[in-house]
Amino acid sequence: MKLQEPKLEPFMLPPGTRVGQWEVKDYAGGGAYGLVFRAVRAGQERGVEVALKVACYPGDERFERERVLLSRVHHPSVARLLDSGEWQPPRGEAHPYLVMEWVEGMGLYTWAEWSHASSRQVLQVLGQLAGALEATHAAGAVHRDVKGGNIRVSLEGARAVLMDFGAGTYAGAAPLTKGALPPGTEEYRSPEALDYAHRRPRQATQTYAAQPADDVFALGVCAYRLVTGWYLPPLEMRPEGDGVWRLEFRVPRPPVEMNLRVEPLLSELILRMLEREPRRRPSAGELAQVLEEAVHKAGAGADRPLFQREEPAVPAEGAAPARRKERTLESGGERAGRVSARARRRRWAEYAACALLGAMASVTAVRWGQRSEQGDSAVVAQPSPSEEPVGLGDTRLKAPAPRTKDAPSALHPSRPVPDKPLEDQRRAPHCLAPVEVTIHGGCWIAVPPIKPPCGDAFYEWQGGCYMPSTIRPRQPTSEPQ
Repeated sequence: MKLQEPKLEPFMLPPGTRVGQWEVKDYAGGGAYGLVFRAVRAGQERGVEVALKVACYPGDERFERERVLLSRVHHPSVARLLDSGEWQPPRGEAHPYLVMEWVEGMGLYTWAEWSHASSRQVLQVLGQLAGALEATHAAGAVHRDVKGGNIRVSLEGARAVLMDFGAGTYAGAAPLTKGALPPGTEEYRSPEALDYAHRRPRQATQTYAAQPADDVFALGVCAYRLVTGWYLPPLEMRPEGDGVWRLEFRVPRPPVEMNLRVEPLLSELILRMLEREPRRRPSAGELAQVLEEAVHKAGAGADRPLFQREEPAVPAEGAAPARRKERTLESGGERAGRVSARARRRRWAEYAACALLGAMASVTAVRWGQRSEQGDSAVVAQPSPSEEPVGLGDTRLKAPAPRTKDAPSALHPSRPVPDKPLEDQRRAPHCLAPVEVTIHGGCWIAVPPIKPPCGDAFYEWQGGCYMPSTIRPRQPTSEPQ
């Protein structure tokens, strides 16, 4: 599918813009193919807010496929589709749009950190998400991009919602992408999908057909990452003889070994979702039932926080006061306002830290480039942009620093540069040479002093470590962090 230029930008839909029967209030975030706005029904300034997603390009067929998919899936943990249509800008062709209920909450991993989540709460959240997948699969569809950034959870964990079906598909839907693998996020792909891509002949044109078991595996990766702070170990290449290699799945350590606070029952269920063979994984429906039962079966230990955090004895000047272990009762509106303010403060603090780190890396990269001109042999490759960025509101989540002291470094390898630009990353052709290079359509800054493994702060590409060049802060579509 060939997308048309020019790309829609947020300033083209300022507050007050009418899109069908909806009025834009403000910009909320965006991805490679869609922009999301807070909106209300026209003429109802204080009405119920909705999420208005407008295609970046005219005639984007992904929106029609997402519309059909959402119209078939009905579940409390899936955002409801309210309206759809086409918005005609003052110039150019019409852009398709979708209107969905606005989901308050925060990303899965951010929720776990802010709420001091326990195993029982995680069991409850996973049960809701499994129910959402059950409804999706019953409609003959697969999500294909289940990940932490596409999940929102209320602070109390009372409601978890599976977001962003832009990468999903359903039975009978026409394929929109080419290549061995459909849209998705590398860390969450199933072993069978990666094995298919490895074994597919170069001249083949057929794309891997994602199955419900792929979604279940991805949910298992989310759960593993949530309770341990680690992604799964990567697949390894093993020789079979005669120049043939195969991918070998490394069984992850049980979560309860990585984090002694994990309830053993939860640890066991996560490993069941991560079985190497698809047939050995439970279906989403079976998983939802088992998880619901586990919420009541788990012992008293399931109520302790998964991670023990140390509060500083004397807070830094200007820092927010330490969180109390016991909260006073508040109305829902008061709580929502308080959480929103905290989330905003946290985002701005992270953006400031990223900006500082980016400035430091930029200076390093410039100096390194000057050394190269004087005779250094180090050269940064500039590959061509990725053929197919992932999802409409896709974001890439960065793994946090290890939270378990005994976790071996082998379980935390370098993360590869993603196959699409990150949410707040500068994009080609706006990369600022020679400091920034283009990789998969995004602008990246080389960090020559650091060699792979690159750790949590950087990404690896062709034997080097890189960090993304960020643009002005904005709220991500899928995960406010």
